Amino acid sequence: MTELSKDAPCDLITLVSYYHTLNSRFFRRIEPYRIDGEPCVPEHLHSVQTLHAAMREVSTAGVPWWGVAYHLVLGSLYVACGVAWFVTPLWRAACAFGALGWVWCGYLQHEGCHAAFRSRTANQVARWSIIPWACPRTWFVRHVTKHHVSPNTVDDWDMKSAANPSPFVRHHASLASGALHKLQAWIVPVASMFVCLDYSLLPAMQACWLREPLWGESAAFLGTFGAFIGTSLYLHADPVHAVLPWVVFGLLFGNITQISHIHTDCIPDEAEVKKVDGLVLQGRTCMDYAHGSLWDSITNIWLNYQTYHHCMPRISHFRYHDAHLRAKLDGLLREAKVPLHEERRTWGTLRAYVHYLRHLRRLGIA
Repeated sequence: MTELSKDAPCDLITLVSYYHTLNSRFFRRIEPYRIDGEPCVPEHLHSVQTLHAAMREVSTAGVPWWGVAYHLVLGSLYVACGVAWFVTPLWRAACAFGALGWVWCGYLQHEGCHAAFRSRTANQVARWSIIPWACPRTWFVRHVTKHHVSPNTVDDWDMKSAANPSPFVRHHASLASGALHKLQAWIVPVASMFVCLDYSLLPAMQACWLREPLWGESAAFLGTFGAFIGTSLYLHADPVHAVLPWVVFGLLFGNITQISHIHTDCIPDEAEVKKVDGLVLQGRTCMDYAHGSLWDSITNIWLNYQTYHHCMPRISHFRYHDAHLRAKLDGLLREAKVPLHEERRTWGTLRAYVHYLRHLRRLGIA
């Protein structure tokens, strides 16, 4: 992480460190990269420090035993579906492989990149489990050091605004409305099948070409991805069967991750971002739903606990299923004046997301 963040301001590094390492040794490692005169504990991060002190025992407890069992069971199913995709030309095997790639690999790497496991080795292996679906290096850079630090702002790569435009997706009124933006409520759900191209393939190629920090992870992803596709084509000579798992993975990834942040109540304006407390910003930009529902948690890779996760990302998502822990966290977040947006059902969250996209269409050009 030090290598990936060496050119970043200390404020960013401090925030990522508070959220994930809680380790004073990290500050000594990044001291050479600190900007002169800039404090390494900015005032707006004091609430983060307070919350972590109150939850330190849980945040360093790692994954519970039943979470380990969960990973072993789903991992076995994932391997079985992968073998079935290789040896049979059945499309249902390809779909199951892609779906479990999202449900298991997507969740496992998410836990690993936020250091949810107590072992550093376990966290690294968990991060690499996203291969061959996506590039672990790209995911860490965009998700941990950009999205989590500045959610739903111009510094968030996932937020499509005037600072980070897209011809297909428009998340903020600052981005002028184009012809395709008016249809995004229908385009985005379908176009998500190509999300791996933009989110992993192209950035991984760039990282390898420029020899960026940890480019070896990008090379491992590209090599494995090519080997999987090539082997399937060699065995079955069916291009659709070869790419179908990535299409399914992309559809799930592109749609489910959207509904946790893209809502009317979760989009702060830039003036608010500059003056708001760092912890409040995390809660302000998240949408929770279906708390306590194990089925919703599994299918949404536990993103239904988004506010808790953004405020305390090192805590394993499995622990948020504990109602007593959620009650304790709710109390601490209320004391810190952190808002909690929550829908009772996944369907309500999805409906609110579509409503916001249609609202942007009516706004036209900002």
